[in-house]
Order: sequence, then structure tokens, then C-alpha cells
Amino acid sequence: MTFGLIRNGIFVHVGGSGAQMFQAMTLWPWFSLFGNKKMGSFLQRQNQSDLNFIKELIEVGKITPVIDKRFKLSEIHEAFKYFEQGHAQGKVVITI
Repeated sequence: MTFGLIRNGIFVHVGGSGAQMFQAMTLWPWFSLFGNKKMGSFLQRQNQSDLNFIKELIEVGKITPVIDKRFKLSEIHEAFKYFEQGHAQGKVVITI
């Protein structure tokens, strides 16, 4: 679950299924303690200024979101099913 994280990189867990949250909370402290990778968790209500800030970080290349799979809006049922099964190794995106 390192997603190709660079040496001394920081993994920030945002959302996910219950199983993914549990896995991140239990495994990442070991990675942080015995490895060179750190983990943080981002749990808060989003607001417009936070989303704009994250957008700017993405645009200048300071952060790179991991997209696992894209679904069309007409495939939204399949997207939620895929996400709930816990197979996603990144974000599941619905394209409109």
C-alpha cells in the first residue's frame, strides 16, 4: 500500500472504505516506525478554500492524486460496488 511513494515521502490517507481506513491505521505506523515513509490522515469537512488550496497543489505538481479507476456517470452503480468491495488502490472517479 505504498503506491510507489518516493523515499522519505508522506502518504496522506483521505477517505476510503472502512477496511481501507482500518488497514491504514494499523499498518502505516509500522511503515513510519521502521521505514522511511510517513503517513498522515486527513479527516475533516471540506470547504471551498481547502479545495482550492488542494487544487493549486495539484496544478503545481506538489501532490499527485492516485486514481485507481474511472467510471462514466451511467456506470455509477458499478463504481460504488467496486469501491465498496475494497478493491480500489486509489481514488474512484466518476466522469461527467
